[in-house]
Amino acid sequence: PPRSTLFPYTTLFRSHPVMDGLPLRWPHRDEWYSFDAPPAVPGMTLLVGIDESSYSPLNTIVERWPRDLRMSPSPAGHPMVWAVCEGDYRGVYSALGHQHTSYADANYLHLLGNAVDWVLRRTGGTECP
Repeated sequence: PPRSTLFPYTTLFRSHPVMDGLPLRWPHRDEWYSFDAPPAVPGMTLLVGIDESSYSPLNTIVERWPRDLRMSPSPAGHPMVWAVCEGDYRGVYSALGHQHTSYADANYLHLLGNAVDWVLRRTGGTECP
């Protein structure tokens, strides 16, 4: 739903270069997305998820959306950041960053910097993790 909430995001793959230097759990104020199902893409690695026990995943705002927006009791079942490495392609998707305040969050800026470095192959070697 389109409301800003302070979430404890959970690092799911600590050894991935995009997650280097980030804590296991870190707070971040943002909107949140729910998907019909967690994405499944060849070469995809889940990097950050939301612990749904930390907030109410019930939609009380937009009538045309489903009321129950829960995806999973596990942060891995509700991913918010993931990386894809397939052949020569590298990409990172983040569902964070809806508000200007996201770009004052040191952890989010660190994640974005790591993501750019990894996509441009400045870190992480030549192989997919």
